[in-house]
Amino acid sequence: MTEQTKSNSNTQTRAIFPLKTVLYPGAEMELIIFEPRYLDMVSHCLQHQIPFIVCCITEGHESGAEQVFEPIGCFAHIVDFDQSDDGVLIIRVRGGSRVCVIDHSMTAQHLRVSENYRILPEVEDILLPEEVSPLRELLIKLAKLPDVKLDIDQLNLNSALYIVHHLAQLLPLELDFKQYLLEENDGFEKCFELYEQLLFDSIQEEE
Repeated sequence: MTEQTKSNSNTQTRAIFPLKTVLYPGAEMELIIFEPRYLDMVSHCLQHQIPFIVCCITEGHESGAEQVFEPIGCFAHIVDFDQSDDGVLIIRVRGGSRVCVIDHSMTAQHLRVSENYRILPEVEDILLPEEVSPLRELLIKLAKLPDVKLDIDQLNLNSALYIVHHLAQLLPLELDFKQYLLEENDGFEKCFELYEQLLFDSIQEEE
C-alpha cells in the first residue's frame, strides 16, 4: 500500500474554513468566531480533538455562502480559546499538515465539509541559507512588537521553514504570493522567493 493510499484510507470528514489569508504549518494565528456554523464547527473540533481545514478564498467573502477557495490549504489545530459574554469566540490555531481538498459539500448549516482530501507530503526542511539570514533578524524584530503574539523558539532559528512560515504568517504579503509559499515544495526556493519579494517591496516603498 502506498503512502498516499494510506493517507486516503484514514481520512475523516473535516470542516473547511475559507479565509482571506493563508495558514502555514507550524505557524499560529488568531480567529474571531461569531457565525453559528463556525461556532458549531469549533465546538465539534474541540469535543473530538480534531482539526479543521483553512483554505484561502479567491472569490467571495468570509461571511458569505458563495465562496471559491484554493484547493490546497492547511490543517488548523485549536491550541487556545476564549469566549466573551456576547458569545463571540476567539481561538488560536496552529497550522498542521498541508491538505489538498479534492471535493467538498455543503451542510444544511452552510458549513463546507470534505471527506475527500489528501494530506500532502511534508516539505524537507533545510538550514536557513546565509544569503538570506536577514530573514531571521526580521522575524526576531517582529516578535518583539507588542501586537505580535509570537514566542520565538530559539532552537528553530536556523530552520528555513520555521523562519519562512512564521514571516509569511505575520507579514502583509499579497494573497497569491502567500499561497505560492504554502504550495512550494522546496525549502530553498521558499527562502529566496520570500527574500526577493521583501527586497522588491522595500524598493517599491522607497520610490
